[in-house]
Amino acid sequence: MLSRNNQETAPNFLPLEWQQKIETLLFEIYKAQCQKDSSGFQVHGITYPNEVFLSVSYVNLKSPTSTPYTLLVSCDLDDKTDPLKTMDNLVDSVGMLLDHFFQSDEREIETIWNEIEFQKKKVYFRTTRENISLTIEANRILEEND
Repeated sequence: MLSRNNQETAPNFLPLEWQQKIETLLFEIYKAQCQKDSSGFQVHGITYPNEVFLSVSYVNLKSPTSTPYTLLVSCDLDDKTDPLKTMDNLVDSVGMLLDHFFQSDEREIETIWNEIEFQKKKVYFRTTRENISLTIEANRILEEND
């Protein structure tokens, strides 16, 4: 599911240009590790009326079908919250979480949502081996056939 909360509305995907900008930024920050692993990032940003959701997958570029390491982060929204500012905050929190990922020898999968305080906001995260790009494509195909 591409959300931490049960959603009744359709997701609003952020523009491809925005996602590519974040992928490029992450690649530049973690360039040495990416080159060593022949890997890169796939980013998907989604908003709902009550949530901003971001997925960042670390994928092997030489073997696109290999299982990625995916970080899912989420933050609650309300009427007073700016979704784009919240998304920027999530991107910053991803940097902190990826720093930990690359510094650790063990890359554990956190299957339950964890809460952290980041820049005075509650941010939720978990990790998975799911290929989010494939999930999005499968959902699109299923919706076309309905």
